[in-house]
Amino acid sequence: MFKTSHSASAIDFEQVKWLLRYGTTELWYEKPSNALLKRMKRAEADGHEADELAMSIAKPAEIQVPKVWASAALTTPTDKKVHVCAAAHKHDSDEDSLVMTCRRCTDKKANALQATELAYCLVFNTTQIPEYMPPNNTTGAKQIYKLVKCGSREAAVAEVFHAVGLNGWNLVFSCVMRASDDVEERGAKFKRVGDLWMLAGTDHDDEEGYRVFY
Repeated sequence: MFKTSHSASAIDFEQVKWLLRYGTTELWYEKPSNALLKRMKRAEADGHEADELAMSIAKPAEIQVPKVWASAALTTPTDKKVHVCAAAHKHDSDEDSLVMTCRRCTDKKANALQATELAYCLVFNTTQIPEYMPPNNTTGAKQIYKLVKCGSREAAVAEVFHAVGLNGWNLVFSCVMRASDDVEERGAKFKRVGDLWMLAGTDHDDEEGYRVFY
């Protein structure tokens, strides 16, 4: 297993947004062409329902050295320390001053996140083995992708290590959204937030799209 923990960018999100917008969890898909995605977007813009993605009859390969991308979505705890106090709170002790964190802001944001149902979205990838190819030969095989959603970071991490360690699949992307958001209802527009706690409450709601952290 090869593990990496580099930051994700908007470009990385664009590579998998099609699966978050149109995919059904636990099913394997081949990545649609740009032309098909444009037709689906035009149909939505005209008020029509976009065509469903074509599912792949899955025969996923076991990769010898699968990759795990442990980005911020999987490594940020819900009680992450808040270093910048926006309310000018007084520190409760000298210890708080030394570590440069605001305990009151940290607790407030952590409690708000705990009251918010989150969806941890995992995108797995491997190669599709055609029927006519030997099981251990994946030369020329197509790439297939699967979306899995979990209700907590702990559940997501467990799912990752099961899928990677047992099945040999790559984890190619992960992000966090609110479980109550129905991405199909609003044309699946997304707005990136810089901190996980921004997924809680309504302070950052707008008409630009659903909040996503990655």
